[in-house]
Amino acid sequence: MSAGTNQGTAQNPALGVPILLFSTVAFSFSNVLAQIAYDQGLTPPTVLMTRTMAMVVVVLIWAMIGRTHLRYGLTDCAKLWGLGVAFAAINACFLYAILLIPVSLTVLLLYLGPILVGLLSAALGHERLTPLRIMAAGIAFIGLAIALNVGGGDVALAGILLGLATAVGFAINVVGSSRMMLRLPRVGVIFHMMVAVLVVSLIIFVVSGDGALPAHSNAWWALAAVSIGFATAILTFYIGISYLGGPRGALIMNNEPVVTIFVAMLVLGEVLDPVQYVGAAMVIAAVLLVSLERPATTAN
Repeated sequence: MSAGTNQGTAQNPALGVPILLFSTVAFSFSNVLAQIAYDQGLTPPTVLMTRTMAMVVVVLIWAMIGRTHLRYGLTDCAKLWGLGVAFAAINACFLYAILLIPVSLTVLLLYLGPILVGLLSAALGHERLTPLRIMAAGIAFIGLAIALNVGGGDVALAGILLGLATAVGFAINVVGSSRMMLRLPRVGVIFHMMVAVLVVSLIIFVVSGDGALPAHSNAWWALAAVSIGFATAILTFYIGISYLGGPRGALIMNNEPVVTIFVAMLVLGEVLDPVQYVGAAMVIAAVLLVSLERPATTAN
């Protein structure tokens, strides 16, 4: 087990950066496909439950092929299940927030997460916040605001709170899971978290009374596509942060909303304003700054 425990957990930006960039593309397609699923009459509880089930199956197959040991101590399991609950909160809050406030504002609130990751990691003594990272986080946040074309207007307080909860859950999950992957096989970490997410998703599906099964073939295809896209995105995300670390990996994920704009333009025919390209360029510049910096860690 010792060989498998440390496999892929060493800092390796040459692998981590491209894997996370691919993950941003997969997440972007998954977001667009979720909107298409909604258009086909599906609901957030249905999408949440189905794509989580797909994720559990994929990770279980991955563990079986690699013969990864999935039985851990009660303390480790409790930590992983707690991280899974945080991840479930990310998904549920996001899917419900977009019903209350504009998607652009929801995504912007979600991407407070990378900034919170750095602050949380520094507070826990895991990594130091360098001036370059602080500057990159600021540039990325401003760039996101421009790229997503977030404007004024009245928004529902409940939607804002759900978006903020998404960002907090993101920060907790990224910092916690990247630390657990230093001791345990990444596939085991992902599996236990996704099992917890599935339990929460099933509870939401039953209790909400809003679960809607696909009523026609187009809805089934949309649900299958969003599940496959989500599973791919999650797998590559956690593999990427195991190579790169939580704070740097989270900042690279700032590409996701920008890529989502281009995917939406390609798939849904949405048109960008010229100023949004400026915001996209700022985010990309911030990502490059972070990816080129050497890891800054504190001694444990």
